[in-house]
Amino acid sequence: MGILEKISGKKSDASEDVGGVVKLDGRIRLRKAAAELAKANECVAELEARFNRLQNIISDADAAHAALQEAIAADGGLALEAYGAGLASDQPIAELVAIKENTSKAASAAKDALPSVEDMLARARAEAARLENAKFDATIVYLKTCARGEHRRYNDAFAELSRSYDALCGIAVAVSATGHADMMTTGLPVPIKAPGFNMSTGPSHGPSELVTLTHNITEARIAGSTSTWMQARERLWQDPDADLDDLIGPQS
Repeated sequence: MGILEKISGKKSDASEDVGGVVKLDGRIRLRKAAAELAKANECVAELEARFNRLQNIISDADAAHAALQEAIAADGGLALEAYGAGLASDQPIAELVAIKENTSKAASAAKDALPSVEDMLARARAEAARLENAKFDATIVYLKTCARGEHRRYNDAFAELSRSYDALCGIAVAVSATGHADMMTTGLPVPIKAPGFNMSTGPSHGPSELVTLTHNITEARIAGSTSTWMQARERLWQDPDADLDDLIGPQS
């Protein structure tokens, strides 16, 4: 159970109930992660203050003990002897002894409580570190999700490039003629490739997971393009003013 769950008694969720329909939302997940981390950091700060308070109590007791010992050494214990005989209740030594006794009792209790607080602080810091990683992951996941539109446009552009390549290969065959440079620079149609992008939101799996977009030759599409442009070629040969819009579209 996370710190937020400990405080609220509820499990965190990265969904939102809208009209009875649960919607998953990367931004909601990020907000939840940020809220949990904020509460975890508050818990850490509270425990750090508690830990420091106990440490100060122990330090105060050590300081009171040292002050009393210095006073005893300064006069060889005469003031302390008088205090023990009830003759120095209004003297500085009396205050030093009282402070020593009070701080010593408080320090004893603080030392008993310190291990438990130290353990809670260590666990709270570990939980805060875990939640910080969770918030960072939620940030990356959300941004990667936002990039899906651009990724879709990239894939659509590659698909359009592939269709255009097939069409141009077909045109190249139709307009091939002696004494004219070949349109196709590869001799024959070749597969075309482009680097792809891994849009998954899980952990990286290494180089074996790299994606490559590949378009293999679409012979039927090339043949169709060749046929259409051969018809346009023949029609134009027969009539220089022939209308070719039905075959190859409007021409400028």
